[in-house]
Amino acid sequence: MQDNTMKLISRSKSLLDKYIQEALEKKGFSGLVSSHGELIIVVAEYKNGIIMKDLAKLIGKDPSTVSSLVKKLEKNDYVSLSKSEIDQRSRLVKLKSKGWLFLEVITDISNQLFDLIYNEIEDDNRIVFRTTLNKIINNLDKEM
Repeated sequence: MQDNTMKLISRSKSLLDKYIQEALEKKGFSGLVSSHGELIIVVAEYKNGIIMKDLAKLIGKDPSTVSSLVKKLEKNDYVSLSKSEIDQRSRLVKLKSKGWLFLEVITDISNQLFDLIYNEIEDDNRIVFRTTLNKIINNLDKEM
């Protein structure tokens, strides 16, 4: 029997992204995707803002991808961009009031999604699942 782990992971990611995007559209946040939500969640942890390079590292995305995501959020008034006082070459990303509102919505959607994906899955199986996923990620990170 052929191992279909990668297909299962890919299908799960596609379904998760679709769920988030549809839920965002229902809440009036069209044009945004799960990556925008991930970015907003991380930026919210830094009340005084976070340097874009550090943000890219934290969410595990290429700096150019993060730059594109941030530009869209800035254009739509979710975040502000300014020069870092510490390093004038660096750009500081900070949530604006619309970004804080989006954070509430994406957090609510995430909680609903969490309940959905773990429906009828016992706590011990959740732990094994998350531990295994983290090991897969760590194995891949070692090779990159």
